Amino acid sequence: MHILGLDPGKTGGMALLSSDGRVIMYSTWQSIPEMFLVLGKVRYLSDLVIGMEKPNAFEKATQQATFNFGFNVGAMYGFAASMGAKIHLITPNMWTDRMHATHHHQSKGNPKKVSFEVSQRLFPGVHQGWAEAHTGKLHDGIVDALLIAEYTRIHLVKVVAKESMTA
Repeated sequence: MHILGLDPGKTGGMALLSSDGRVIMYSTWQSIPEMFLVLGKVRYLSDLVIGMEKPNAFEKATQQATFNFGFNVGAMYGFAASMGAKIHLITPNMWTDRMHATHHHQSKGNPKKVSFEVSQRLFPGVHQGWAEAHTGKLHDGIVDALLIAEYTRIHLVKVVAKESMTA
């Protein structure tokens, strides 16, 4: 089984894990067409389970920003659904609460810092590989996608396996 974690922001990210938690690939994008090219790399996996961050409304976002985000999420969901994969929509609180609580971290208060620290502990090779190929820290869309995929693998794939056993 393969688990795909998706952070649907305009400059979001994706991470593909094996059923035992190994990172197979990860990527980010800067536009919708680029997002489709990136996601096209996994479209032939017949055993794909997708964990996608469910968007929340942002109080201070402009109408245009809200529209763009909703458009991106809809495009990503449609693409994922067209692959016939099982899709889990996961609120940010669901995956951050679980992933931050179950892994010790030093950062307090800033959720992005905590996510970065937890993903660095869980996936050190990804962080090292990114640092060697790019300047700066790992893209936060990839950080979130890694943790969404791991949350899906640990907490939701068991449900999918049970459902297929009873079918």
